[in-house]
Amino acid sequence: MTEQEFVRDAEGAKLARMGMNTFRKLAEEFDAVYRNGKIRVTDWEKFKAGLKSYKG
Repeated sequence: MTEQEFVRDAEGAKLARMGMNTFRKLAEEFDAVYRNGKIRVTDWEKFKAGLKSYKG
């Protein structure tokens, strides 16, 4: 079993080389966002998979 990697919005936007708003919108679209109270994190692997199919 692989360990899931979660990123915060600022870190994810930097890793994906895009603006924060774009990252947040795409993460929502790819259903990769998880919330725990006020904390919002994105499943990085799910985001990358969504981005791959989005571009392809």
